[in-house]
Amino acid sequence: MEKIALISDVHGNLPALKAVIADAEKRGAARFLLLGDYVTDFPFPNGIAELLKGLENATIIRGNKEERYERLRAEPELLSREQMAAARWDLSELSGENADYLFSLPGTAELEFGGQRLFATHSVRELCRKAARLSEAHSSWYRRTQAERPFARSEYIGKLTAAIDASPEVSRGLDELPRGIYAFGHNHLQAHYRRGGSLFVNPGSCGLPLDFEPTAPYTILTARDGEIRVEEIRVEYDIAATVAAAMRSDMYEAAPVWCDIHARVLETGEDFISAFLDHAYDLAHLQGREEIVSNEVWRKAWETWELR
Repeated sequence: MEKIALISDVHGNLPALKAVIADAEKRGAARFLLLGDYVTDFPFPNGIAELLKGLENATIIRGNKEERYERLRAEPELLSREQMAAARWDLSELSGENADYLFSLPGTAELEFGGQRLFATHSVRELCRKAARLSEAHSSWYRRTQAERPFARSEYIGKLTAAIDASPEVSRGLDELPRGIYAFGHNHLQAHYRRGGSLFVNPGSCGLPLDFEPTAPYTILTARDGEIRVEEIRVEYDIAATVAAAMRSDMYEAAPVWCDIHARVLETGEDFISAFLDHAYDLAHLQGREEIVSNEVWRKAWETWELR
């Protein structure tokens, strides 16, 4: 029997990552696969980098946050915007050694597990662009649908599978992939499904879940007698203490809007991030602005956001 723990989207939340790793080790996971987005949103980037560097038997890839940070270091104009305040703080806080480590991680990985090929990438877009166009692949869809008719998280797999089956283009795109295990994160929604002899697994967001369940999710795969068993796990940890530490940090002084929003997300599991950005972009587009909004529009969006 062999066990591997899949973890994704830490988003600066070191207490959640520690809790998940400790739980996985108690459950007998001897290997780890980490799927990216270790920085931003909560003020512990160096602690996370140090933990990852010391984690044994781990395959670690980068996410879109690490890729974006690498680009932002060369774009000081974008970093000067208030919208990028959390990223600006993170980049100033990260040590040079830890930044180099995080930004040099590979974008994908391929390994063997249980006699099968396991392909790891951060985003479903990199896995199958057709699948990425499904509404159900986005956390904003999850939030809006929950508002219309609340449903249990366990129902999501059925909704996602039905959406894939109803789209010939998406079904064909997934069926064309070589058989194996596909691990990915990015949309902060824990799920797994089997299709055409392949297994697709998203362990959810360890540090910032958006599926209305404020606990730290991850997934353990167990290989035994030629079968792959999927165990979706949620770990409780001290969210109140994590939020309090963030509010006391220098990050809050640098990026109060983001810290307030992320604290609310952590406490509820609801995607207030997309809700606020939609509001800000609506204001910006009305004024003919770009997607990364001006400081004036950013402040106006925070003042007028009805969910504040």
